[in-house]
Amino acid sequence: MDIYYIQIILIILFISIFSLPEFQQNRKYLLISEIFILMFCLVIAFRPLTVADSVPYKDFFNFIPQNVSIFSSGGFNYGSYYTGYVKLNQIVKFLFPNNFRMLFLSIILINTYIIWFATGIINKQIKQEGLNKISVEKFKWLKRDSILVAPFFALYLSYYGYYSDAVILRAGLAFSFIYLSFSLFVRKQFIYGILCLIMSILFHQTAILGLLVISIFFIKNEISKKVYYVYLFILLFFYVFKVDTIITSAFSDRMTNFLMGNDIIGGSKFIGYLGAGRIVSSEYSIRLLVLMFNIFISVYYKLPSKTYNTLLNINIVGVSISVFLGNIMASSRVSDFFLFFSFSLFYFVLINIKNLKIRYLFFLWIVFTNLFFVLRFT
Repeated sequence: MDIYYIQIILIILFISIFSLPEFQQNRKYLLISEIFILMFCLVIAFRPLTVADSVPYKDFFNFIPQNVSIFSSGGFNYGSYYTGYVKLNQIVKFLFPNNFRMLFLSIILINTYIIWFATGIINKQIKQEGLNKISVEKFKWLKRDSILVAPFFALYLSYYGYYSDAVILRAGLAFSFIYLSFSLFVRKQFIYGILCLIMSILFHQTAILGLLVISIFFIKNEISKKVYYVYLFILLFFYVFKVDTIITSAFSDRMTNFLMGNDIIGGSKFIGYLGAGRIVSSEYSIRLLVLMFNIFISVYYKLPSKTYNTLLNINIVGVSISVFLGNIMASSRVSDFFLFFSFSLFYFVLINIKNLKIRYLFFLWIVFTNLFFVLRFT
């Protein structure tokens, strides 16, 4: 493990320490948490070029001519880089010529702000739907209307914040805009939500799968805890008996034919993955079991909120894709669009746990399992 990952781990651990409930009421500790988050952004921006794919993205930034308008391609072929990412490169290069570090810093700052802003919208909606009816005396973390900085960002950074290669930097923008789109949909600001979804596709073509994520919002019937428990046990049963290996052979050929005729959804990118089955490692298996356990906890502490239920349903769909199609390499690309929402779901689980010790233990469980699996796959 190199110094880059050690720095990230230490920062996340320090933020986790300041996630203790007693620290959340003190502005001084809030400021310290914000400083650590800024440090994290700087570490990502100035990381070594040995991090996967960093050199090609640096070279692409240097390749873009400075004198070309952002409204024009200048006659250049930008290859597989999508329009949104190309325009962002042009803007940053105009402001900071020949400084690719500012590009990396801009991406992580934009991602961080979008995630923070969107979660604030979701938080407000959940409270309006019923969370504000809960006794504040029993739930001390609900005294403030704003998002709790330290625990929220520790959950987000431990799950997705590593940006273990430059591709994830670009894909992260697409995920963030899908997340923002979701937050606007729950507030019934549909036009802005659609615009954000279009923005996500401009950064990564496969982000059109965000339509599937957003569609879950329109499920109107509330699902009972009992139904959730039964379905999770069914998932566990299918997982134990490796149903994904049975489905793979029947699914791959048909899906390949479909994707070949639908390149608008990035079909050509998925076809290469469909041809090869994944050898499911023990780490992947344990990770999926951990996710199922965390979803079970999320059902147990289910909030009286349609928005919370939608977050829960989105994550259950992601886990279902992993269980039924886990033997197909491309399935992880699809499930990521759903499981990206897990850090948000688990944050709202935390603020609904009455016992402060149990709450903090669950928080540490989420953060450390996230750190473990990110490191194992990096």
